[in-house]
Amino acid sequence: MPSSNLFSASRYLVASIFLTMAFVALIGGTNVSLNLFGLYGEATGLRLLIYSGNDRLAKYLLCRRYVPTNYECLLMGNSVSRIFPVNAHNIAGQRVYNGAVGGGTVGEYLQMVELCCNSSSSMIRTVIMFVDPVSVQSSLPRERVTAEQLDLMSLCSTFAIRLWAEYALCLSGKNRAWYDEDGVWLASHYKGINWIRDFKLLAGDMAASRSGFPLGEDDIERLRGISDLCRQNNLTLICIATPIPAARYKRLKPRLRPFYSEVSTCLGTEVLNPNESSDPELQKVLLDPASFRDGNHFFPSTAAKVWEICSTRIIEPRLP
Repeated sequence: MPSSNLFSASRYLVASIFLTMAFVALIGGTNVSLNLFGLYGEATGLRLLIYSGNDRLAKYLLCRRYVPTNYECLLMGNSVSRIFPVNAHNIAGQRVYNGAVGGGTVGEYLQMVELCCNSSSSMIRTVIMFVDPVSVQSSLPRERVTAEQLDLMSLCSTFAIRLWAEYALCLSGKNRAWYDEDGVWLASHYKGINWIRDFKLLAGDMAASRSGFPLGEDDIERLRGISDLCRQNNLTLICIATPIPAARYKRLKPRLRPFYSEVSTCLGTEVLNPNESSDPELQKVLLDPASFRDGNHFFPSTAAKVWEICSTRIIEPRLP
């Protein structure tokens, strides 16, 4: 091969490597400068919204420094509790971060608690965990991610590139943030009543009424892992059954009661059940079908009322 061809090939290779490195550096440098997760520099006092639809990874990253540095209480749950406006009613003076994610599972709750506890400047004193059979018995347990992997993802990955684009769309007014600075899912993303989900829930409830909700070994291990972490770090663990429509709870009560009893045994703490609360205001909300946009999720105004009652009348009295 002529020397000129060799020179051209080597120059092309060097140029390709340089452009790739420059592109990666641009993406990484941009995400460091934007600091959308509070991973770089001082995290205290920041007010960070979530601009990415990947709420799971975003909240993992926020739990590295932002959440433990700015909040005393971490709430975890699934799509039912992610709309609770947590700081409309602080708990015993503690700022609450809503770490709930769509389809949240106890394996993910465990990871969030670990990330917060590993922060050298953690202010977290209380962990609130909303549980139900779906969150505890996930048929698709998600892979755990190390802190180092999270840091890398925040710098230069497809997630980082999408985040940059989504952030730019929000700044231009063509898109909206998904969560506010306290981790609350913004109500503007609601699409109205979902009748199809009602039928799916009914079918699932009918199957569950026959089979029940037995815990597997992995479920028990994750629950005990959360309990152990809270005990080792002197955190108060409050466990609450995810509130559901009263009619649905009536169908499932014979199966849910033993399930929550088993969860309570694994955690070493009582599972507080809003559906069995004697509070008349709470029962009025849960009995009214108009409180829910489908057979499971609250409308924003209802969620605010439920959180007010749960935080002041169910959670606060259990705090030391």
